Amino acid sequence: MAEKIKISTTQLKNYEQGRSFPGIDKLVEICKIFDISADYLIRDKDRAFRDFATVDLYLELKSMDDDKAEALFCAFNKLYEYKKQSKNDMK
Repeated sequence: MAEKIKISTTQLKNYEQGRSFPGIDKLVEICKIFDISADYLIRDKDRAFRDFATVDLYLELKSMDDDKAEALFCAFNKLYEYKKQSKNDMK
């Protein structure tokens, strides 16, 4: 994400953590990338900046080679099944 809007990863983290906010020019770029309104970012900034982190994660996962992606999927699936089983055991 930082690369797309031409800022440092540190600056993006500052945006995500609410320590600083993008200027108008960066706000417009962000809105275009996500196809969202500035109003969405301004009113619900906590949710919007969590969405940025999700997009970064998605882009990282998308660029993973197949073996790493499969290993990550298996680990996630085991965690999901464990949580589901734990929830069922509590009933």
